[in-house]
Amino acid sequence: MDILDLNKDAPLLDLTKAAPTLQTLRARLNWGMHPVHGASLTDGFDLDIFSFVLNASEKIGGGADVVFFNNKVHCDRAIVLPQDNRTGGEEYCDYTFDRLPLDRRHIDVYVCIHEAAKRGQHFGMMADARLTLEADGELIQAYAVSDYAGMTMLHAGRLSRTAGGWTFQPIGEAA
Repeated sequence: MDILDLNKDAPLLDLTKAAPTLQTLRARLNWGMHPVHGASLTDGFDLDIFSFVLNASEKIGGGADVVFFNNKVHCDRAIVLPQDNRTGGEEYCDYTFDRLPLDRRHIDVYVCIHEAAKRGQHFGMMADARLTLEADGELIQAYAVSDYAGMTMLHAGRLSRTAGGWTFQPIGEAA
């Protein structure tokens, strides 16, 4: 499978077509140490996934609609961030769509480097960093993250509820 760039021009991914029996979607971050930059850092890289759950007006209803390392579960386990991997290598978030309240229409997915400024780190300092989407254990799509050299925060994309299921629109806006 090709690794795609995360950007607004990337094609919309119809998750329902890609995985007709979709129950749980897993967004997984994988990364390795860069052969030059990784050896010079003592803290390793701590990438985190953030999920912002939005209503039809594209607004967050409250603090419970932000899923991250200090709030790992969204209502009725619709979104679960099982662990905060602080040493590197892998982190993931599970989305069980049928548990999400019907008034929640979108989920914005972000990736950031924890304490990036303090550690002098950015995405380009990691080898082969990628965000993958998996349905029920099967890889659907992979997106490159290492391409965002100099950046520490990435709006990866948006999951959206449709009449027929769910889609993922890559966004790729970084800061």
